[in-house]
Amino acid sequence: MNSAALYPTSFFHRRIRFPDRGHRGLAVTRGMEFVRQALAEWHLGSSEIGGDAERADDALLIAVELLTNAEQHGGGARELRLDLDPSGQCLRIAVADATADHPPRPGPPHRPAQVGGHGLHILTRLATWGSSANSGGKTVWADVAVRTPSYGRLQQ
Repeated sequence: MNSAALYPTSFFHRRIRFPDRGHRGLAVTRGMEFVRQALAEWHLGSSEIGGDAERADDALLIAVELLTNAEQHGGGARELRLDLDPSGQCLRIAVADATADHPPRPGPPHRPAQVGGHGLHILTRLATWGSSANSGGKTVWADVAVRTPSYGRLQQ
């Protein structure tokens, strides 16, 4: 039996919503803390029990890129979703924003010495990603390969 089956389904799905009004930069800060907490609870960075700290760091970087792009180009982040598939060893990070007008598109050829414009290049190197329209905006998602530890029983 897969030890992940011993956990409630909700354990592997997390979501945080951001206010429509207020200080927009808080979405990135709050989102980073939210991702850090989920990664810690899932033990994705705990190499001593089978996790992979480097891939967990990649997941955090990807989440920050998606949140920052939503803030800068998408009218503000509205929601951040994390969905972990422990059997497929994949983490989906999805950020919904407020505008469908600007779907993400890679720009001119990547130039490492250039200031800015590295977000989609980073996503392409570290994950499989895409976007889809939703009511009132779009969702940009990235699937990150992760090494999940062997999950035991929940303590009751």
